[in-house]
Amino acid sequence: MKTTLKILVCFAILICMSACAMDSKESIPLENNNGEIIILPTGNFWKQDSKDDFIAENPGKYLEFDIQTDFCASVDAHKLDPLGAAVITSFNGISENCISATRSLPEANYYSVQVKGIKLGEKQTTTRSASQNGLQTIFGKKTDFIISRNPMTTRSGVSHEASQDSTVSMYVPKMIEILSPAIKNEDDLYPLCYYKEMELRWNADENNPNGIMVVVEWTGTMIFGEDNPDVYIRRTDVINEDSGSIVLKDEMFKDIPDTALVYITLLRGNVENFLVDDYSYKLMAESHQILPIILIRNLRNK
Repeated sequence: MKTTLKILVCFAILICMSACAMDSKESIPLENNNGEIIILPTGNFWKQDSKDDFIAENPGKYLEFDIQTDFCASVDAHKLDPLGAAVITSFNGISENCISATRSLPEANYYSVQVKGIKLGEKQTTTRSASQNGLQTIFGKKTDFIISRNPMTTRSGVSHEASQDSTVSMYVPKMIEILSPAIKNEDDLYPLCYYKEMELRWNADENNPNGIMVVVEWTGTMIFGEDNPDVYIRRTDVINEDSGSIVLKDEMFKDIPDTALVYITLLRGNVENFLVDDYSYKLMAESHQILPIILIRNLRNK
């Protein structure tokens, strides 16, 4: 799961204002006579250790992403740029994150996994646009994944014939899309967002029983004040209902200073763990989108 979620992107800094949830009854951003935002200087912020906290009370199905298996197959749709197209990648084989260390395994291509006639992980190619990849049709639907043992000869010279196909049916949640704060053009990039009761909105999926995973990351970059490249803070929570909106816990932004460049990731997916022959297999499908924001803490009371 950490590999899936470690999606850090470098952006050129463009400061602008967007509609983020703020408690307008109690406070407003500092403004000068021209109505422009005034950011209070932060100076040198305190020394602190890196933190990686999982604060979800009930991680639910997402806990199964970390189960160790012999083989794994995955479909991933990610949008690292709010204005860019989604990219779909797939994998099938032996992975460091799910390989069992308790016994030896055959070749990585011992099994093939197909969905809609497409072999997962074939040639390890990446499409730049989800619309150019036939795998986009599986999102938002219950889909059959077909696992087959490939006919092959091992390094030791032992021949294996193809096995009878195994089929795993799994619902693949819709591709996730962040709706608010809304990023419609370059002028909307890097919205200023107040850290208390910050609201996020996305396209809901009423057929997704697993909820949404939300990740807040800060890599030490500041818009105003001194950067600290030695600091890394990440907090992960799970929203158990895919309702399309949530007010984030203030705890998600603990220890992240005013005017920090923060990345918020929303992720939803599904996973099934099963046996094929004598081997364990993990099948994963997920989509995630990253939203870069400028975190605001200093506000002036009315």
